[in-house]
Amino acid sequence: MREPAPVASLAETVRPTNLNQQLVWDQFKDELALPRREFRYAWSDAKGQYVGLPYHNFDHAKEVMWDSLALGRLCIQNGIAVNTRVLAMASLYHDAGFHIDISDTEFESKEHYAAAIYQHSAPSFGFDEAEVELGSKLIIATKLGTKRESVEERIIVRADIDNVGGNYDISFRAKSGLLIEEERLLAQQHGKKFNRLQFEANSIKALAVYMSSDLKLGDFDNGQWSSHAAINLQRLAIELARQQNKTLTGFVQGLGSTAVSKLFESLPKRD
Repeated sequence: MREPAPVASLAETVRPTNLNQQLVWDQFKDELALPRREFRYAWSDAKGQYVGLPYHNFDHAKEVMWDSLALGRLCIQNGIAVNTRVLAMASLYHDAGFHIDISDTEFESKEHYAAAIYQHSAPSFGFDEAEVELGSKLIIATKLGTKRESVEERIIVRADIDNVGGNYDISFRAKSGLLIEEERLLAQQHGKKFNRLQFEANSIKALAVYMSSDLKLGDFDNGQWSSHAAINLQRLAIELARQQNKTLTGFVQGLGSTAVSKLFESLPKRD
């Protein structure tokens, strides 16, 4: 009998709180397909790459790893091959070094920087050249606007933004609150001004772009996560519109985002 497809956020269904190494090992030892010593090394090494940010921290990396493995297992149960071994490690490193200012470096994006950290570390836990290359590709797949071709790429992106499809207050807004706190902190560190309304509007546009790509995992996927995510983004848009004394239609038009307009077209009209 097939397992049910993910209903909404994995955070609300199967992910335990206070994730630790033992919990991950006990639940996903087969999918990790690593000797315990190498897994301990990877966990410790990745943890050292995350420093003091409210959102893009090691807790987030652990959650993305867990969700990626859960989604990978679900795909396998439904007859879809997934390289969960590489997927797990790419998830653990996908935001490594996020606190580093890369503006004066040769790196194109923070995702490319994280991929470089992974490339340096991966041979130490037994990955060959092909696995290093695949993991790097998965990390870069989390970058906005990247074309995603493999199921592993779709899984890591789904896991990275899982909270968007969850409970609005407990999952989605709680996480976005941490992002606001982080962006304000980074702006202060770099001597820049921070505008919360503009940041949240930009977040809606960015998430709509992520949603516009095909994140469906297979025929078994009932699409409820995507529906929840779209409704949550619309709800946030309504909040922001009211704060600016605008209608939802006027607010969306002001965003100038085709991705947002298309995403909201399938939802009931609200103003």
